[in-house]
This record gives sequence, C-alpha cells and structure tokens, in this order.
Amino acid sequence: MRTELLTALLFLSTSLPAAVSAQQGRGALLAVDKTQGEPEQLEQRRRWFRETRGLDQEPGAMQYRRQALEEQRAILSARTPELLAAAPRWQSMGPSPMTMTGWTMGKVSGRILALAVRRGDDNIQYLGSASGGLWKTTDGGDSWLRLSDELDSQAIGAVQVYAGATPASDEVWVGTGDQWEGCSDYFGTGIFHSTNAGLTFVRKNGSGSNTLNLSTINAIARHPTQPQTLLVAGRGLCVNGSVSNTSGIYRSTDNGLNWTRVSSSGGGMDVRFDRNDGNIAWASINGVGVLKSTNSGVSWSVSRADTSSIVRMATADSNSNVVYMYTSGGTIAKTSDGGANWTTTATGACDGQCSYNLTIDVDPTNADRVLIGAIRPYLSSDSGTTRTAMTTTWGSAQIVHQDIHYVYFSRNSTTRLWIGSDGGLWRSNDNGATFVHRNEGLALTQFYDIALDRRDPDRMLGGAQDNSSLARSTSNNWYLTRVTGDGFMNLSAPDTGTENGRYTFQTSYPSSNLPSIIRSNNYAGMYGGSTGYSSVGTSGLVAGGFQWVTALAVTKGYVFVGGNSVFRIPVTGSTWASTGSAFASPVAVFSDPNPNGVAPLRLYAGTTGGKVYTTSDALPGGPDWVDISSGLNGARITDIATQHDNASVVYVTVSTFTGTKLYKSTTAGSSWTAIGSGLPGVTTNTVMVDTANPQRIFVGTDIGVYESTDGGTSFSPMTLGMPRGSVVVDLEIAANPHVLVAGLYGGGAWKISLDADLDGIFANGFQP
Repeated sequence: MRTELLTALLFLSTSLPAAVSAQQGRGALLAVDKTQGEPEQLEQRRRWFRETRGLDQEPGAMQYRRQALEEQRAILSARTPELLAAAPRWQSMGPSPMTMTGWTMGKVSGRILALAVRRGDDNIQYLGSASGGLWKTTDGGDSWLRLSDELDSQAIGAVQVYAGATPASDEVWVGTGDQWEGCSDYFGTGIFHSTNAGLTFVRKNGSGSNTLNLSTINAIARHPTQPQTLLVAGRGLCVNGSVSNTSGIYRSTDNGLNWTRVSSSGGGMDVRFDRNDGNIAWASINGVGVLKSTNSGVSWSVSRADTSSIVRMATADSNSNVVYMYTSGGTIAKTSDGGANWTTTATGACDGQCSYNLTIDVDPTNADRVLIGAIRPYLSSDSGTTRTAMTTTWGSAQIVHQDIHYVYFSRNSTTRLWIGSDGGLWRSNDNGATFVHRNEGLALTQFYDIALDRRDPDRMLGGAQDNSSLARSTSNNWYLTRVTGDGFMNLSAPDTGTENGRYTFQTSYPSSNLPSIIRSNNYAGMYGGSTGYSSVGTSGLVAGGFQWVTALAVTKGYVFVGGNSVFRIPVTGSTWASTGSAFASPVAVFSDPNPNGVAPLRLYAGTTGGKVYTTSDALPGGPDWVDISSGLNGARITDIATQHDNASVVYVTVSTFTGTKLYKSTTAGSSWTAIGSGLPGVTTNTVMVDTANPQRIFVGTDIGVYESTDGGTSFSPMTLGMPRGSVVVDLEIAANPHVLVAGLYGGGAWKISLDADLDGIFANGFQP
C-alpha cells in the first residue's frame, strides 16, 4: 500500500468531522452532515479494525497480545545498559497537536476518554486517551508529559488521582482499554497503581480466582475512609466477537491485590462512593440501569432500571442524595432522596450516536446544574430539563471539537469546566462562555496512513480517524489539508521538477460502493496549511469491493485504485480504465512501486481474502493479473513490500495471531518461503525493506516495530523510545537522511535514524 514518492499505510485514529461544504454528495469536498453524527462511519471503523485483525474469529486475541508483550519485555530486559545506550531511539514527530487552519476551536489532538484533576490544584491533571497513552500536566494544560511509556497498553479508559501529603506522593489509579470500541479493541491490560504521582506504576490485577477479568476499565472509585477498598467498573473479555460474562463491578479490600466480582449484570460504565458515607456506592450498568449499594459495594440492587445500551451516572458533591442517570436512549433521570424515587427530567436528550459519545457531570456546588455530552456539550440549570448547547453545530465556527466523551466541573473553581472529545481537551474559565484548547504537546493522533516526502522526510502526510488528512512542515507544524471526516491514504505522484507539478492524492469515505479520491497540485502549499484539492471523477470505475481504507498506489504518471479489480488513471486524468479481470476477493493493499525502475512496471495487489496477484507491467498495454497465492496461508494480506532495486523480491505480511506472519519470494511470487522467526504473537500490519541494505527488514506490529538483519529470517524488537504496546500500522523509509518513520494508531508519527551501525550492535549482543 505504498507509492513511488511516499509510501503509505496507517491506521485508525481520533475523531474529527466529515465536511463543511455547500456541495453535497461527491463534490469537491464529499460533504457529510455531522450534526447528527456518523453512526455508519463509526461502525465501519470498528468493522475495519476487527476484520484487519480477524478479532471476530480469534478467541484468544487478547491473551496472545498479553503473552507477546511479556515475551518482548523479557527480550528487552536481557539487553545490557551499554548496548541500550548505543542503540538509536525513536523520536516523536507529532502531531502534537495539529492546526485547524482558521477554525474557532483551535488546535486538535485526539480522542480523550478520561481526565482526573487533583483536588485542591486544577493545574495538576492526568489525561487518558483512546490509544495515545496517559499524560500529566502541572501547569493547567500549557504542556504535557506522557506517563505511559512502560505500560502495556496506550488505551486509557479511566484515571483517578488521590491527593497525598505532597503532589509528589499523590496516588494515581489507571484503568486500560477503550470503552467505545467494543470487540474492536483488545488493548486493555487491566489496572495500574502509582504512589509517586505517576512516576512509576505497578499492575494490580490480582491472580487466580481473584483476578480482575476486564478488557476495558471504565471507572475507578476508592472508599473515602478505607483507602484499601476499591471499586472498578468495566467490560469483560472479548471472545469470538462477543463480550464474555466477566463484565460488571469488581471490589478489592487489599489495594488491588485481590478482586471479587460483586455485580455481574452487564458492562459497568461508572462507579462512585458517597464522599460522606463510604457504605453508600453507586454504579451504572449498560442495559440494566443505575445500581446502589449500602454495604460499601459488597452487594447491589437496581435503583433505576433502564435497558439502554449505554447508561451513565453522576452524583452530586453538594448533596449525597442527588444522583443522575443519562442513557443512550436520550433519557435524563434524577433522584433527590438517595434512590427512593426517581424523576425523568428529560427525554430525547441525545443529539446522535450516543452509544459512542455520552457523558455527564454535576456542578459540585449546585445539584440542579448538570453538564452533559453527546455529539455536542450541553449545560443545564434545571436538572437537564432544558439544555443549552455550548457550541454551534459542526463547522469552522465550532468552539469545541464534537463527539464528547468527558465533561467535568472543577472542584476547585466555581466557574471552570473541561470538555474532552474526539479532538482533545478544552477548558472554560467562565462557565462555558468561552473555551481554550488544552492540546499543546499532546500527541494522540490515530493514523490510518502516513506518507513521506522524498525531498525531505521531515515533511509528512497522514490520514487520521475523523481528523481528516494532515500535512507536516519541516518546522514540526501539522496542518489540516482538507476536511473529509476520516482521512485515509495519502500519496504523491512523481516529481516533475516544478513545485506545482507535484500532484498529491487522498482518499476518504467510500460512497455508493465507489472510492472517494481527491487531488491537489498545490505542492508548495501542502505543508503550510494551504491546499487546492478537488474531487477525482469516477467515470470508468465499476462499483464493488472498494474498502473502507481504499487501496491506492501512485507511480510513473498513473494512479491505481483497487476494489474487486484494479483500475488506472493518468495522474492528471479524469477517466478510469480497468487493468484486467476481477479478483476472487477485494483488493486491500498494493505493493510499493519501485521508484528506481523503468517500464515495465511490476505491481502486486493483496486482497482481503488472502490472495496476492501480480502483473509484470501495470502500465497501459501490460498483461492481466496473475494469482500468485500458492504457498500462502490464506490470511488477509495487510501489506506488500518489494526490494528497492529488485521488484522480484517481495515480502507479504498477513493478519494472524498464530503461525506464519511474513512471507518472502525472490521469484516475483512464483514460490514463497515462510519466514519471520521472532515476530510476536500479534498481527503484522506493515513491512518495509531498507533502501540501503536489502537484508534489513522492518515489520510493524500491534506491539511495536521488529527488525531483521538477515533478510527476514529472524526478528528482534526495535522499540527503544517508543511507548510500549504501540500499534504500528505503517512504516516508511527515506534514503537521505536515512530514517525510518512509523505511523501509530494513537501517538502520531515517530522517526528513528538508520545511520547507526546496527549490524555491529547486533553482532555484539544487542539481540539476545
């Protein structure tokens, strides 16, 4: 899935809206109305993520990933300090954050799931993101430091901070997993505890029959007078595409050493102790309603029933008898007498996709004042009966990025509040009259795809989930290139020698079973926030098989797109032509066309059904595609890479947790050899061959990058400097300077120098 000038493949991302154009349908922008959300797109994202990993068919996916992380940890711990000091390290390249040109909301980072503010000091905050890790600020969000580099998961579903004698002795509890992704997310690794304000963490999942069996932890609560007693709410393990029966509320009385499931009626979303009476606890359970405990969480009873798919709950600090329920069905209900009676204060209080974005908080000084979040944030002064939108509908005038996952009133200020969304974190100091983004320094972008500029690899492009496509300038500024909702593939045509002759292509949501492709020839403006994209027509295309992340390649004056078959168009053209017969399954990826080669052009295509096809000349007049899949294991093809100076040497990665994950052919696919000893027990997402040394192969996996120095026969982790458990969905390489760039599903883009003498380092023991 690469191109001549910029190779590309990347992954899932954060959430920024579709399009803001007077044109509808397939016009210059592919406009999408986000005022009612994107329910179809949300499901497409989840389905794409599941299918690319086979999570619906692999019951042991989470266990395989956890085992692979343990094995990786053992390998890394065997490396000596001297060797570690000599090895190159990955460096973050952003976005941290990205500039939304002239949009009122300001800069955008990525999807926020949790925020914990230290009582007594609003400047100290801990932020949890969907897959970009755990972050801390001590200056109110002017700057951030990532704390999760050594955690096994960068998906942070819950975080709580409990003030110690000094800020340095604060206790921090962190729960992993992404509550909104269902079985599309398998990154949860349990709960972690810090007694030194996040400097170090210890896993606290229990063991044996006393294990915390949750894939996603959505809420954590600690007893107000018995700090060893904890309650945790979450969703159970995902097995065969369905959530197992381990969901609910868990309780520990020994600070997380042992856990007991105390409520098993469904997935837990919220749990809180009464601040004044630790015997009282409240929880919300999806599909059940709001539960109450009168014995510190030992047993529970339903206080307010509701069968909505998502049920949220919030308690009032100023009045322990006041509790709110907010559901994906749009109901807001309130009790003022500790659950004896409930009153429905609102119906229809969901403005869209509330099984994805739904949250509520109560003003700590006024129990009638609530802050809720769905697509947009709303403020109510009458218990939710009437609600005032705090921002306009989707568009450049929106002051807060929509798709709200977290709302919070300050416990230290009567006028301050925070909004966390698919675009990051915003703060208001005047009760919501104005907002300022708090995203500076947060690298949270979930990429589908990245690409490099061969002239200068510090200039990059990337497609992000719901944050459109982005471009990075050499000054480390990332700009929105075009508002398209999700941004997918980004590719560049060969250089014609003039700045404005360099065409760039991007893809977004398929429409009517046809791809959506836009094109710009404003190369100079691409990396400075000024672009000129217009829609590429669909004349000549045959509907069918075009994937959510559309397979695209650009080389030698032509653009190639794959569905049930492959089509070609001149870089400046408007009418597509078929390159041959239809395939047995839709095209998922293309190989990286060899930039040093001349016609004929050998090109490879990998499909969702595990097939690989090739044509010895993809240019006009070339032969039809040939099935070269014999010898492969039939798993979905995730990437294809060729040797820089010999397109007959080809590598293929496949989606599987067990068995062979990498294949090699030296004969253009007429025969294949299973290779890749040492690759971890997770799916392989991307492969790249070093341009300077064809024996050096890089593979991106769901737990980081792995490197081979013997042509792919054996691999070892190449993860120094990159957060543990990072999901690497794309790898790109540049010759001068000689660097490797990785695109992450959360965490943005990362770069590592390849100029170090790694062969010597490995020969002297760096690789156990």
